[in-house]
Amino acid sequence: MPKAVDIALPSPPIGERLAEAGQLANRREALALVRQALEEAPDHPEALRLGILLDNTPPREKALRLRALAESLEEEPPGGEVLLRTLMALARTLEQSSKPREAVPLYEKVLKLAPGDPLEARHHLARCLLELGRLKELRELRERCLEPGALRDWILVLELLKTERPSGLVQALEAARLSNPYVEDFLTSRRRVPKHRTPEEEQGPGSLAEALHILDLIGEAWFKDRSALSRIMNF
Repeated sequence: MPKAVDIALPSPPIGERLAEAGQLANRREALALVRQALEEAPDHPEALRLGILLDNTPPREKALRLRALAESLEEEPPGGEVLLRTLMALARTLEQSSKPREAVPLYEKVLKLAPGDPLEARHHLARCLLELGRLKELRELRERCLEPGALRDWILVLELLKTERPSGLVQALEAARLSNPYVEDFLTSRRRVPKHRTPEEEQGPGSLAEALHILDLIGEAWFKDRSALSRIMNF
């Protein structure tokens, strides 16, 4: 019989490998894919962005590197996807460094560059404004950019809880509970957030998956306001 010959299959394109790296839960495996991509293309902007995010560096250093990358991408066509993702990552890193005030203009810039808002910058901006107590700006954003639904309803409830005289709070809370009751269950610890999430069959309005997504977007603002949490428990 003829001797078998091992045939080396070509590596997937860099874009595919980086997309896979962005989805991997294992940081070490994801970083290995990113470093492999950087060996082939040292200036690949998405590989640089993911490398910064996955690298185990302090938030302050990470923010400096992301800012430098964003500045280098400013010459890209307006709304270039890597620039948008870099600005989002920088804003999120600043939030995690307790600098939500510096994150606000970055989220606003993403919205300006990409009015269709594929990265949900409007929802991250709403979280920042909630944390900062900038309720007038939040109200304008809610009325202008936030589509009707459970996320908007639970943003409105927290917004009203932060005001001195929350007119319409009872009605707003009732509407939020109707649109997705699971959000309150997670906020009040009646239901624990799963450590490992599995795709649900039903991910539409009112589902557990929607509630978890809402928690990802505005949960931080809720959990930092103990007064608001205790008040919804008493309604």
